Amino acid sequence: ARRDFLESIFASYGSQDANELLTDVVEATVGRSYAELVLYCRQAVEHTIQDGNGVETLVALRALKKRLQNVTPESLRQGMMDDFVDMRVFRANDLASDRRDGVYDLQMHGDSARAAWKALETSIIVPLCRSRELNLLMGADNGVSKDLAGGILLTGESGTGKSEIAMHCARCAAQLLPTVTLIDVSCTSLIHKQVGTSEKAVHRLFEAARRAAPCIILMDGLENVGAVRGNDTTTEGTMDRVLSTLLVELDGVGEGKPANQSLPITVIGITLNENWIDPALKRPGRLDQVVRMVRDWS
Repeated sequence: ARRDFLESIFASYGSQDANELLTDVVEATVGRSYAELVLYCRQAVEHTIQDGNGVETLVALRALKKRLQNVTPESLRQGMMDDFVDMRVFRANDLASDRRDGVYDLQMHGDSARAAWKALETSIIVPLCRSRELNLLMGADNGVSKDLAGGILLTGESGTGKSEIAMHCARCAAQLLPTVTLIDVSCTSLIHKQVGTSEKAVHRLFEAARRAAPCIILMDGLENVGAVRGNDTTTEGTMDRVLSTLLVELDGVGEGKPANQSLPITVIGITLNENWIDPALKRPGRLDQVVRMVRDWS
């Protein structure tokens, strides 16, 4: 439906060279509402000369893709959309832009960075990129598969490289599996003042991930939605309810799909302090790998 909508807008600027870019734009609309998409399309078209030139189509589509990935909508800044999720969506070829001579380059400084990378390989890359093979080996061919294939929690003070190594993990996964999508979300955007909208935002995030699967969700500032229970000072118990919603989403199963047909989701959580995160999030089957990163390089 999203592709049909975009094709109807850009039909008068048709160009064969725009097909691949249009596919990228469609993927970048994951999690966006119809109203937001209309706004972005209008802004993108304003940057083109409406003369049917195919080159201008590419200019408009690139402008649209950039806004979808990097710009906070007016609806969020003006408080018009309570359940908005501030997230960026990257397809495999977006992640490939950082390759050098066909190789993703990241210097592993210190033992903690190397340990984090090993954990990401085991808990994220292998379950995501080799999920069907693993299901066959485990005899789960006829069973019902969970959406969540793996999870990890990266913790440590600012500047230790948590976000950088998480992005590197997504790039390597995309190289192995070209259909991988990365959803990068700031967890502060999941918290809203209206009762019930924070839980709805969490659900919306995971629904977007299921539509984009196979997918990596990068949740920065996880303590904003996964804080230890019992310390909620809100009168409605909002934070505890948000955590419960997050746990339900992490434990969700595929919609009756056999394990060999289910597309997996993996989650990388980032926080400054592991003690801020509720123990339930770190139980087996959720974010059960906890890796602390420190500045241990000279």
